[in-house]
Amino acid sequence: MQIVTQSLYDTFYIRELKKRLELISTITVKEFNDCKNLSNLLNEKGIAISAHTIARLYCLLKETHRPYTSTLNLLCEYIGYRSYNDFCLHYENEINQALYAPRDLFKTGDYSLIALEIAIANNDWLGMRNILESVNKTNFHYQNLVITLGNAVRAHPFQNELLKELNKIENGRWLFYECYVDEDDRNNYYSNALKEYYIAASTKVGNQLFLQCFLASKAIYQNQKIDINSYKLIQINNLSFDNLHFHEISRLLEIKLLIDHQLKKLNKTIISHLDKICDATSGYHHYDKCWILARSLKALSFAGMLKQAMSYSPFNTLVLECFKKTTTNIESIGELIIQFVGHVFFVLNQKIEVQFPPSKIAVKHDNETNARIVIEAATASLYAKKSVKKILENNIHSFAKQTGQTWVFELLN
Repeated sequence: MQIVTQSLYDTFYIRELKKRLELISTITVKEFNDCKNLSNLLNEKGIAISAHTIARLYCLLKETHRPYTSTLNLLCEYIGYRSYNDFCLHYENEINQALYAPRDLFKTGDYSLIALEIAIANNDWLGMRNILESVNKTNFHYQNLVITLGNAVRAHPFQNELLKELNKIENGRWLFYECYVDEDDRNNYYSNALKEYYIAASTKVGNQLFLQCFLASKAIYQNQKIDINSYKLIQINNLSFDNLHFHEISRLLEIKLLIDHQLKKLNKTIISHLDKICDATSGYHHYDKCWILARSLKALSFAGMLKQAMSYSPFNTLVLECFKKTTTNIESIGELIIQFVGHVFFVLNQKIEVQFPPSKIAVKHDNETNARIVIEAATASLYAKKSVKKILENNIHSFAKQTGQTWVFELLN
């Protein structure tokens, strides 16, 4: 099976290579004379490939064995890639969008993703368990699985039963409760599931910390008072970040700010918080750093303290550094928040001349639809004019209040 599959992959990649070759050379290969013309063109570029070799590639000769890798490498170099392997890696995303995909993610075999989807739709919990338990956690192509699973839970007619079944499976807890993290949390179904099912099954400190931070921050953003004594982990001072995921660090920094705001002492402790945020982001790559910073920006803005925080030079420098590194290919809500804050504090004030116009998020984040809409709308309102600006302004405030995204208000005033 593996040999057959690899042959199919080769067929796909070589077919794409031939398309690109014709596009770049502007020579459509239909007959042997076209092969001669393409060979001459390649020779002019210092690439020695005969017309007969090209004819075999395009199946114009009876000999149809797989082209030598050296030949494929030369052709790929002509169309702008380092090698045939480099070209295949580029087109691998298209393989991963196929019905067959994701590759090597399930030990149960090919087409497991669609088998999982229909098992959930048909309430086949045993089938769901078998597939989820087979997931290879070291495979980095699991995001599509996370989205598929999260959307299935949201739409399921027996949602509570499905939530309970997922909690019984280690990979079910990981993929849904820990990776999907439904920030939209319509009708509080996700929060309730965390408290009713997940809390008893999550034994790691990081998982318990995430749970407490998620529930406490959600309540505060909805202007509810929380009983701080109910959140033991959050109260621990100087909790080590060494064994925490960057998302857990970002949530802990966020809730500490929100709690001090609720206790009406943030004005006295803000510099200490800002120093911890700057220290916490040190050593992280841009994507992770943006998340650590973004949740703190939300909390500071919610507390009405972001303008004061931005007057603190080390913190201002950190925000500006992340903003400058945020390209048009925005991949997370964290980067989207950085972009919004950056436009308010740097672009509109003409302190820098980059990052214009603002970009929308480049990937789907179905678990944070409300946040995406509010942040993109708030960013757009900075530059929109006339009737469009009026429509944005008429809707942002009410939608933000409905969805717990009122932190954007300080930046719009």
